[in-house]
Amino acid sequence: MQPRSRLACGNQKKPSSAVEFGTIFAIDDKLTVTSDPNSAPLGRAQGIYVNSAQDSNDPALHLIFSVMFTNKEFNDSTLEIQGADKLFELKNRGFCGVWNWEISARLARGFTVIETAMPFTRSLLMFFTIDLCFASSLYMKY
Repeated sequence: MQPRSRLACGNQKKPSSAVEFGTIFAIDDKLTVTSDPNSAPLGRAQGIYVNSAQDSNDPALHLIFSVMFTNKEFNDSTLEIQGADKLFELKNRGFCGVWNWEISARLARGFTVIETAMPFTRSLLMFFTIDLCFASSLYMKY
């Protein structure tokens, strides 16, 4: 994700405000194949993330967002992601549930692994690995 979030609720004067309980960010981020902003675009991520942990020494961002694909392969498909990302964990990995993926009238369920790069800056760069199971492959008609 290319970071372009906007602080919706919280202390805008503190660069570390993401670690304060209740801080909410609204996102409308460009998604790319790699971390290079000039790499091939996949779509956009729109939604929110909020620090849902009261302990500022162990913040957890709760993520709720939609991925709207615009690339040729998945154009007009959407992916809904919800879960938490623990910012200060050693390997900085979080897990989110993928609870709906609408593509060509097929629904999918699965999970995604999040790796957060640069967690201590105002910009948050995240890498997602997504595993899905399509409902249509589970209920085959003969």
